Amino acid sequence: MTDRGSSIAKEIEKEEDYLKVIREMSLEVLPLLEPLLESSDWCIRETVVGVFRRYAEHIPNACRRLEQRLSVETHEDVRERIEEALIEIKQAQQGAGCERPSADAPGRHSA
Repeated sequence: MTDRGSSIAKEIEKEEDYLKVIREMSLEVLPLLEPLLESSDWCIRETVVGVFRRYAEHIPNACRRLEQRLSVETHEDVRERIEEALIEIKQAQQGAGCERPSADAPGRHSA
């Protein structure tokens, strides 16, 4: 029985290593999604904002890019998602360079 427990532990360790590699590979491609913030399809932009929100710590300049997008975003749902993402990222980073946009911020209603 001890041998079997050892075998199971080895399999779990292999699985954990495999998942770590897959996770690392996935994180490497996240920056490739950045141009999709400029998509003409609002659904794509909204989805990419969700990815930025969830994986901000793995995307270089995530806050800055979301703030840039917010300054020109015209779709209200996407604007809301960006604002929510910026708030969440700010909280996660404890204010490290990510400020919540104010209602009277320049570009708030830009086309």
